[in-house]
Amino acid sequence: MLKSALYFDCIEMVGFLDNDEKLWGTEQENSIVYAPYNLLMEIDYILISTINYIDQIKNQLLTLGVSENKIIAYFDAYDCIINEVNFINYTVRIMQLMERKFQNVFYKMSNMEYEIADKVRKGCYQFPIIEPAENALNEIIEKSKSMCRFGDGEFEVLFQRPRSTFQKIDSTLAIRLKEVLVNKESCILTCIANNYGDLSCYTEEAALSIRAYMSQSIRESHMSVIDMSKTYYDAYVTRVYMMYRNKEHAVHIFELWKRIWHNRDIVMIEGRYTKNGYDNDLFANAASVKRVLCPTQNAWNKYREIYDWIISNVSKEKLILITLGQTATVLAFDLAMMGYQAIDMGQLDNEYEWYKRGATKKIPLSNKYVHEAGKIGQINSDVYDPLFEKQVIVRIGC
Repeated sequence: MLKSALYFDCIEMVGFLDNDEKLWGTEQENSIVYAPYNLLMEIDYILISTINYIDQIKNQLLTLGVSENKIIAYFDAYDCIINEVNFINYTVRIMQLMERKFQNVFYKMSNMEYEIADKVRKGCYQFPIIEPAENALNEIIEKSKSMCRFGDGEFEVLFQRPRSTFQKIDSTLAIRLKEVLVNKESCILTCIANNYGDLSCYTEEAALSIRAYMSQSIRESHMSVIDMSKTYYDAYVTRVYMMYRNKEHAVHIFELWKRIWHNRDIVMIEGRYTKNGYDNDLFANAASVKRVLCPTQNAWNKYREIYDWIISNVSKEKLILITLGQTATVLAFDLAMMGYQAIDMGQLDNEYEWYKRGATKKIPLSNKYVHEAGKIGQINSDVYDPLFEKQVIVRIGC
C-alpha cells in the first residue's frame, strides 16, 4: 500500500528492513531485505509501513541510532514529518488511512464473537480462568503471596517472536517463562492479561489495541501454553488506571497496593532510570525503601548476577518489588521459591503518576524512564538527587 503512494521518479528505494532473520539477504519485490541492526548505508528516510506496533518500531530504530527526523510512520495520521517530503501521493494516502479505519472495524468485528461468548458463557469457546485484580491483591495482603505477571511482551518472548524493544529474544528466558506460566506453587500468583473475552471495561483505544494483537493465530498460540485448569489472576492488576473506562475504580486498587507494603521494608529491583515511587507518595507508608538498579534494557543478560546479589545480601523479611520487564516474571518466581515475598509490579508507578495527574494518555514523566511514552519518555541520563541516591544500595550492570 505504501509503495503505491510513492513517486519513484523522486526517490530511490534502497530496500526493506525486517526483524525476521529468515528474510535477511533475500529479494522481495525486486528489493533486498536488510537486518535493521546492520544498516550501514546512508539513507535519507526510513518509512514505517505497518499499521500496528508503530511506536515499538520507532523505538527500535531510535535505539539503533536512527535520527527521529528520518523516520516517517506512513499510517500514523499525526506524523508531521510526512508533510515535509515531496515523494508521497497524499490523495492515495488519505484513501489508505480511511481503509485503515475500516480495518479497525474489521478487527472489532472479528473479535466480537469472543467478547459475546464471554458474556453469555454458552460453553462454545475455551477461556482461561482469570480472577479479578482485587482478588490477587487480597491474596497478597492476607497470605503474603508472591506474584508473577504475563502480558503480551512476556508471551512474545516465550514464543521467541521479536517484539519487545527492551529485551532481546533469548531461548533460556523463553524456557523459564513457560515454566513459570504453568507452575503449581501455592505461594505464587500467576497473572495473565484478561484479553480473551469481554473487553467492555476498557477504553475504546485499549480494546482496539487488544483486538489488533489477539488475532486468531495469537489466540491459538496462547491457548497452546496456558494451563486451562489453573486459576490465574488478572495481569492488569498493575495497569489499573489508563486503560479502563471507569477510572474511579483505580482509587480502591491503589489503596490495596499500599496495604501490601504498609510498614514494610522494601527492596526495589528496577531499571536504572525507572525510579518507582520517586517524587510521589506511592510508597510513603513503607517503613523504608532501598533500590537495586539494573540495566534498563536486556536485564536478562545480568540475571544471574542480580539473583545472586539478592540471595547474598537481602534478608527474607524484606518485601521485594520488581520492575524489569520480562526478567521480573522469572525473578519473582525464583525468589519466591527461595522463601522471599517477591512481586512483579510492572508499570504500577507510571499508572499511579498518570492517575494523580488525571492524564488521559500515556505522557512522559519527569526524570523517569517511561517506555510507552515513546522517545521523549525514554530518558538515559541521571539527575542527581541525594534522597534518591541514599536509597540506592547497589548498581548491577548499569
